[in-house]
Amino acid sequence: MWRPPTPLQRAPATTLHIERVRDVAGIEEWARAAVECYPLDAEPTAIATPDLLAADDVHLHVGRVGGDPVAVSATVVTFGTNAVALVAVRDDARGRGHGRAITWAATAVRPDLPATLLASDEGRPVYEDLGYLAHSRWTMWVRPGR
Repeated sequence: MWRPPTPLQRAPATTLHIERVRDVAGIEEWARAAVECYPLDAEPTAIATPDLLAADDVHLHVGRVGGDPVAVSATVVTFGTNAVALVAVRDDARGRGHGRAITWAATAVRPDLPATLLASDEGRPVYEDLGYLAHSRWTMWVRPGR
């Protein structure tokens, strides 16, 4: 999906407290939450490492409810685009607007630039509500490890 560089409205109303990751503890928390929320079949250290803190073009966000990380997103600013990725909300926290809020945080990294993301069928209405437009459809298969 693609979103033109148009002004963002106010952040969606939610009980989610969103912070940008800025330290090693935050990277570790973000990676654990990404593995849990997405879910990913990987060790957290394979998802994000502290060297990302030195990358000016990588922006990680964690969303908490009552201090508990329940949502994550990532943005890589590259080739004049906000490449939004790894948007995920833990199963037990879905249906409360957290996906919309954590996606908004990722999209707002550089609102003067267009944004792109790959959407699941479940996430597509959320992204469309934020101004994203569908431009192609992909089918992806996951092959189990050997």
